[in-house]
Amino acid sequence: PGFGQEAVAEIERCVKELGMIGLKLYNQYTLDDPVQRPVLAKCAELDIPVLIHAGYSIQCSADQPNMSHSEQIAR
Repeated sequence: PGFGQEAVAEIERCVKELGMIGLKLYNQYTLDDPVQRPVLAKCAELDIPVLIHAGYSIQCSADQPNMSHSEQIAR
């Protein structure tokens, strides 16, 4: 997501040209971070699922401080 429109274009290319059927996001950003919006919108447009790690901060290790929890996912 940090690459904005480049990421959106790559998602579209991978789905249309390579047959990608879903996207896996790691924890660089929480799911409700505005930087995720173009990526999530493109996935919705292409009707592909998005997989993420989820949990609360007390469960997260120090190397995953941006893991999303249920409230962030719901937003």
